[in-house]
Amino acid sequence: MMSAPIRLMRRNRGKRGVVLVLVVWTLALMSALVVEFDSSMRVEVEGTGNYKDELQAYYLARAAIELAVAEAVNVGGPAYGADSGEIIYTKGDYAREEEEEIDEETDTMTYRREIEFAGGEISYAMFDEEGRYNLNSVRPTKTWVLAKLLTESAGMEMGAERDTVMDSIMDWTDVDELRMINGAEEDYYQSLPKPYHCKDGDFYVPEEALYVKGMTKEIFYGGAPAAPGSDDETAAGLFPYITTFSSRRGGGEYEFHVATARPELREIMGLRPDIRATANPTLIRIVGRGSVRDGKVVRTIEAVVRVSRVYRAGSYEFRPGGQKMWEVVYWDDHSARELPESEESEAL
Repeated sequence: MMSAPIRLMRRNRGKRGVVLVLVVWTLALMSALVVEFDSSMRVEVEGTGNYKDELQAYYLARAAIELAVAEAVNVGGPAYGADSGEIIYTKGDYAREEEEEIDEETDTMTYRREIEFAGGEISYAMFDEEGRYNLNSVRPTKTWVLAKLLTESAGMEMGAERDTVMDSIMDWTDVDELRMINGAEEDYYQSLPKPYHCKDGDFYVPEEALYVKGMTKEIFYGGAPAAPGSDDETAAGLFPYITTFSSRRGGGEYEFHVATARPELREIMGLRPDIRATANPTLIRIVGRGSVRDGKVVRTIEAVVRVSRVYRAGSYEFRPGGQKMWEVVYWDDHSARELPESEESEAL
C-alpha cells in the first residue's frame, strides 16, 4: 500500500506538468503578439514615411511650378522653341542655326533640371501653349492639319478609322444634331453602356478629346506603331501638338506662334521646320516634378498659366487687360508627363 507522502508527491508532479504546459503556451502566445505588434508598427512607420515622402515630393513639384512662373515673369520676353518644344528665353534677337551652340552671353538660360532644394530635387519644363494647334479650330473646311496630325503623329492610316475620329471631333464641337458621315452625335453617346452627352461646344481641355468616338489613349498619348517612313518606332500621339487654351485674334483665328512650335508640327502645317524666329509666349504649359529619396518617390504637376507681365524692349509691361502678373488656366495634380531631355538647358 502506497504511503501518503508518495501519493502527494506524484499529485504535485502532475500539477507541475500542467503548469509548465500553460507557461509554454502563454510564452508562445505572447511571442506571437509581440511579433504581430512589431510587424504592425513597422507597417505604420513605413506608411507614415511614405506619406511624408509623397507629401514632400508633391510640394517640391509645386515649388517647381512656382520657379517656372518666376522665370516667365522675371525673364520673359522673346523665346524660341527647342526641338523638344521646350521654350528658351533669349535677351536678344535669336537666329537659330543648324547645330549652333547656345550663346551664353545672349541667352538667359536657367538650369531647369535636378535642382537640389529642401531635401529633394525639383525639375521643370516650359512650353508655349500657343505653339500648338488649337483643336477647336477644326471645321469641315479646315481638316487637313488634323488629318496630317492623325496620320503622321498618331500613326493612323487613311481610311474610315481616321475619318471617324475627325468627323466625331467636329460633331462634338458643332451646335447642331446633324451627324457627319463618319461622326457621332447625342444618340450615339447615349447608347453607350455608360452614356454621356455630346458636348456641342468647344473642347475645354485637350484630354476631353478622349470622350470622342474613335479616339483611344494610343492615338491621343502615343504608343501606336509610327507612320511608314518615320524614324521612330512608335507614334508620339496628338497630345504634344494640340491645345484648347490659345487666345483668339481679332479676326477670330486662334493665336499660333510659329517660332515656338515643334519642327514636325511646322512641317505638317506646310511651314519651314528650321524657321529662325522668336515669339513672346504669355500662355505657358509647365511640367513641374519633385523627387525625394534619390528619385524613388516622384510627383509631377502640370499647369497652364497665363503671364500678364512680360519683358519687352528693355522694360516690363502688362499685356492688354492684364491685372495680375500671372493666373492659372489649367492644373493637374496627378500628371504622368515626362520631362524632355535638357541638352540645351545649360546653367549660365
